[in-house]
Amino acid sequence: VALRHKLRSFGIPIVGPDGKIDGPAVVHCDNAGVVANTSTPESALTKKHLAVNYHSVREGAAAGILVMSKEDTATNLADPFTKVLDAGKRTAHFKCMLG
Repeated sequence: VALRHKLRSFGIPIVGPDGKIDGPAVVHCDNAGVVANTSTPESALTKKHLAVNYHSVREGAAAGILVMSKEDTATNLADPFTKVLDAGKRTAHFKCMLG
């Protein structure tokens, strides 16, 4: 949300997933629980460390500034840098990144 505000203050338009200028920003996340907690108002937090930025993200989602999206492991290009993958998946990810 802060980066979005900073870019807008510099005059850079934010194009949303629907192609509209100043549309909602899509945040891709590979954790289904995080997507559910930020998208569903009825969800409750059970861990204190999840509550740190939870409310600002939930406010952004409720205001239509952010849209949370689940990113599958098969298409998440950050996985080779954050998880231990078998050789086949790791090679497929790097081939996709390098073209």
